[in-house]
Amino acid sequence: MPLHLADPLPGGDLALILHAHLPWVQHPEHEYSVEEQWLFEATAECYLPLLRLMDGWSRERIPWRLTLTLTATLVAMLDNRLLQSRIRRYLAQHVELCQAEQRRLAGDRPRQRLARFYEQRYRDGLELWDASQADLPSAFDRHHRDGHLEIVASAATHAVLPLFVDDPFALRGQILTGIAEYRRRFGRNPGGFWLPECAYVPEVEPVLVEGQIQWFIVESHGFSQARPLPRHATLAPVRTLHGLTAFARDPSSARQVWSRSDGYPGDPTYREFHTDLANEVEPEYLRDFSPLPNARLPTGIKYDAITGGTGAKRPYDRSVALERVREHARHFLDERRRIFAAAQPSMDAPPIVVAAYDAELFGHWWFEGPEFLDAVVRGCCAPNSCIRMVSPDEYRLRQPPTETISPTPSSWGNGGYWSVWLDPSNAQYQRPLRHLSQRLQAALRRPAPFERSRLEDAARELLLSQASDWPFLIEQKTAPDYARNRLDQHLRQVATLLGTQATGDDTRIRSMPLIFTQLDPFRWLV
Repeated sequence: MPLHLADPLPGGDLALILHAHLPWVQHPEHEYSVEEQWLFEATAECYLPLLRLMDGWSRERIPWRLTLTLTATLVAMLDNRLLQSRIRRYLAQHVELCQAEQRRLAGDRPRQRLARFYEQRYRDGLELWDASQADLPSAFDRHHRDGHLEIVASAATHAVLPLFVDDPFALRGQILTGIAEYRRRFGRNPGGFWLPECAYVPEVEPVLVEGQIQWFIVESHGFSQARPLPRHATLAPVRTLHGLTAFARDPSSARQVWSRSDGYPGDPTYREFHTDLANEVEPEYLRDFSPLPNARLPTGIKYDAITGGTGAKRPYDRSVALERVREHARHFLDERRRIFAAAQPSMDAPPIVVAAYDAELFGHWWFEGPEFLDAVVRGCCAPNSCIRMVSPDEYRLRQPPTETISPTPSSWGNGGYWSVWLDPSNAQYQRPLRHLSQRLQAALRRPAPFERSRLEDAARELLLSQASDWPFLIEQKTAPDYARNRLDQHLRQVATLLGTQATGDDTRIRSMPLIFTQLDPFRWLV
């Protein structure tokens, strides 16, 4: 049922952008891996629900429009046969777990009803997984080809690009490899490019131009501190000094959906993220459903509402939460309409709000997030709506930017820049990253014929060591030991591969699964 908004205020364009990314994690040496759970959870709770929404909108002939980043590492994992089989196992095991929960909760009707709801949700995910033939990138791409979804590229391993302005070799490697992987997987050039962590410096632009990119997004203060200041703040794109189109993320829509303190996801009626079945039962009960039976790993089965305060949690009431979703979607759209009404008198073109978020927020961190998106899309596409859904590329072609500015260095990271990735907890990795990059450049300039594949392996490992995820996990203390091990492992393998002769580690290196199959590090030297 579409949302019906109030009085007919002047409208504008809304670009909803979801950035889907996970770091490359695959451990064939283990039957179960805790870190692979990141992919399984995101697939079950975010990617499959998003795909189901898109399929439903298209079946109903709703004129929806979204923009989606699928990073190269995420696509590589979703395309990996072993991980595909493990994703399916995860979904099937959760169906069984929810059935077991219904038996355990026979005397608790509200929780038993929630367990039945979870079972159906995982069944639906499993059905969609099988219907898509375990090929989610192609399933999303079908909507791109139908004109509803714009899929954009990003850096190869989600490196924070401003950290590599003093290393053009690494900067070009990240950007050009990410674009090449997009072309290989989807068979076309990307129009837009997601700057990892929304981190911008002017030095990225010549490489984006080389990769035939047309547009990118910066954080709002990339415009508000630019010189000259754009006339319409974040409500219109600008042309940069290199001829690219830059859009700015809208600060108010970001705050409403993303803020930990006063954003929609913190509403007390929504499902609590931090309490989980694993905290309520003995590990023995989860033996058949958990990769590490003696560890209390989250199951995704959660029975509490956020509630608020520090007291006992209220039971999660799905119907109440869905009603609040509709209220928040209505508020979100009304706020955009008010922004449009205030801006339109001074603008010659329709104002645009760029609402950009991590895709994993919707369904994983904010359980009701997919339903919120559904309500927003249906509200925008209702017959009486004055808000039009667009992609940045569509807007750029229809309303080319009329003013040229240079956005200021900026990021959506904590503090607005990249201090998280230069924190004392992880800054010591910057020196070896530079040193090994220089060694690889030197080797590429004087390669022996038999060394080419070894140098490509070294470039691949260097790219993986540059990922933003490892220093982020260290600084946030989320998975610091794993992140340090991954960083050390990749750096050690680069050094080994650049050695004058094979070492004892060489067999293990050569047996590792490869990503970036069309890698050409020689091109980075150009």
